[in-house]
Amino acid sequence: MREKIIEIKKNQYMIKLVDDVHEWEILYSLKDQEDPPIRYRIIVLKEKNVIAEYARNFDVEPSIAYLNNFFKKILRDVDYRAQYLDKGEWNEIIEWDDPVNPKTRAVINRLNSKPMKKLRFKDFANLKVGGRDSFSKIKEEDLDVLIGNDDKKLIESQLNGEKLILTAKRWVARGLQARKAVRKVKTDEEIRMNYEKSRSR
Repeated sequence: MREKIIEIKKNQYMIKLVDDVHEWEILYSLKDQEDPPIRYRIIVLKEKNVIAEYARNFDVEPSIAYLNNFFKKILRDVDYRAQYLDKGEWNEIIEWDDPVNPKTRAVINRLNSKPMKKLRFKDFANLKVGGRDSFSKIKEEDLDVLIGNDDKKLIESQLNGEKLILTAKRWVARGLQARKAVRKVKTDEEIRMNYEKSRSR
């Protein structure tokens, strides 16, 4: 499936934690009346080239908090990550102090972990920044570099208005998947418009 759960960009690296169970694996499991596998993969890219991948199987579905800690430990501990190495080589140590509010990060990770069709209006309405963070002040040209061209194009094709586009880009920079960032912005806009209508009555 390769659903992205966490993605960070640090120095010259892009590092992603993804749900690594493919649809065919789920179908075969259902056919054999077995539980589908639970596997997550961390992919390390340098200048858009994959240089290393780490994979870990779980017996039960890990919590979002556990996945966060697993991700951080892979970044910081070369010896720890070696046991999960699937391909390539990577010996850098990345100190990652998440600039996103912990409660916001938990909601972002939860949204990223679910397919869009299983998410509801309230899931996006409940996602809040939790005050201003470092992404609240970044200029749009810097955001474009941070989020990448594909996500930039998707957002700009799905939204109208500079403010909405900029807000969606900020959510992607915080780690929310681009399509879900678009839906988040549309949800907030619907809430705002409904509020204004109720005040004008």
